[in-house]
Amino acid sequence: MSWATTWARRPHYGGIFAGTGTRDTITPWDVMGLSPTLNHFLGYPKVERGWIPAGPRVVTVGPPTTTAIDQTITLRPLEQTTTGAQVIKIPFAASGPFIGYMVEGRRQINGDEALPSAGVLLTAVDESANTVLRAFVLGNPSTSLNLSTAPLAVGRAAPWLSVNWRPPS
Repeated sequence: MSWATTWARRPHYGGIFAGTGTRDTITPWDVMGLSPTLNHFLGYPKVERGWIPAGPRVVTVGPPTTTAIDQTITLRPLEQTTTGAQVIKIPFAASGPFIGYMVEGRRQINGDEALPSAGVLLTAVDESANTVLRAFVLGNPSTSLNLSTAPLAVGRAAPWLSVNWRPPS
């Protein structure tokens, strides 16, 4: 990839490469990555640009406090038009620019057929003014360099998120 192509991609998320620029932080989950296929954007840019409007389609949970948050949210696939929740925002603080996690459900439908798998995808987001890398997909710790294994399937969990998710029929 040339520097011109890299530079052209950078403004979309404030940068999609980590460290020396050799590791893509969103492929294969976002069309702006180095994905060999055309697919949907992550939930973060869709919310940021208003393609998923604020309201019932974007649910904010938190920020975390000393009390555990126990909330059940039915998450609809990012690839479908719906009036239900498609993105969950989990801020780390009550004010300031958004810094936290975004959670989205991904399925291999409606343009995302080439995704490696379906499941719940977690993205770390930092909208601070001087942040270069605004969003990156959180990988599976056991295969952290392979983002194809990133989504949480039924029965898998992050230390702070229990997933009782199944694709709607």
